[in-house]
Amino acid sequence: MEEVTIIGSGRTGRGMIGELFDTDGRYHLNFADIDRQLVNLLRKKGKYSVHLRDLIGGEDKIREIDDFSVYDIHQDRIEYIDKLANSRFVITSLFPDAFDSAINDIVESIKLRYKLHKENLVNIILSANYVGLMEYFVPRIKKRLTDKELEYLDNYIAILGSNANRKVTYLKDKNDLTLDGDNKYVLKVNRGFKLPNDYKLPSFIVEVDDIERVMIEKIWSENLQHIGFAFLGNYKGYNVINEAVNDPWVVKKIDAAWEEARSAMKKVYDIPIPNAKQRKTVLDKFASPFFKDKLHRIGRAEKRKLKKNDRLLGPAYLCLNNGLPADNILKLVAYGFCYNDPFDRDSQEVLSFVKQNGIKEAVKKYCGLNLTLKNDRVVLDKVVNEYNKLRK
Repeated sequence: MEEVTIIGSGRTGRGMIGELFDTDGRYHLNFADIDRQLVNLLRKKGKYSVHLRDLIGGEDKIREIDDFSVYDIHQDRIEYIDKLANSRFVITSLFPDAFDSAINDIVESIKLRYKLHKENLVNIILSANYVGLMEYFVPRIKKRLTDKELEYLDNYIAILGSNANRKVTYLKDKNDLTLDGDNKYVLKVNRGFKLPNDYKLPSFIVEVDDIERVMIEKIWSENLQHIGFAFLGNYKGYNVINEAVNDPWVVKKIDAAWEEARSAMKKVYDIPIPNAKQRKTVLDKFASPFFKDKLHRIGRAEKRKLKKNDRLLGPAYLCLNNGLPADNILKLVAYGFCYNDPFDRDSQEVLSFVKQNGIKEAVKKYCGLNLTLKNDRVVLDKVVNEYNKLRK
């Protein structure tokens, strides 16, 4: 069997990417992670299950995955890098704070391959909820390679972006390993694979011409709605997204922000604005009684989600930089500074910072603003003003 190595063994890494490659039947899975407890648990149990739910009809398909190996990125370093160097596919499934570590690993594996004169073709598929993923990874990888290694990279290795968009959570808790997700069976990947002649790609891979455009639409539209429901739902005292989606006051505010984002995407990228039926389908899935997504899961990692390039400020700046209003998106940012999850470290840190230093300093810090820039000053003023209205 050929090897697939997945860097990042969390919900998406196992619940979508691992599950999809397992269905193909041609690949042995290698999961790699820095979480020693997770590595040990996967080794001990030797299997995990994924529930794949139809969010509209409610059908539930259960798959058990048991053909895999697990590597601690640090403690099993030699074996892990060897797996990267010898896999047909290497896939990242990471949060942004792990990007640089993954780049180090990928560079190390490329140098090893070059040293050993390996001629097998490898495809590195980048996956993360991040606009500009290729732009982040590729220059940093190439900067660390010699001219000869760069030539080798061009000949034998493809680096491709992807869109892993299955919603995945823990069915019970992290220690149980059982995952719960929606039944998305497609992984969109940019064209450009390097494969032997007559090699058949896994059927779940759909090649697209511009994955960045796909990611912009996903993160700055659907993910905008998703985090908006978390922030506003939390403000109203709800626990699951279903409650927030059924609140007309919440939906009205989300719709207003969504329309600003979609107008900017249409103007800049000519991405069509979904019709009423398409919009309803998205909301129906959010409201599905078969997948009650908890707001504390959606709202976690708040500090990352308040940053410039993420699901709120990303589309807000797209609007502002192109002469379009972003007032309603920035209102959602203000609600983000009210987000209160007593069990979430980011949430408590942000609230504590606001209390000690004031909302203005908090917005500057957590949104990463540079006040020499005009639109950064606009963002600061509007978010602070909206926050102060909320706190009156």
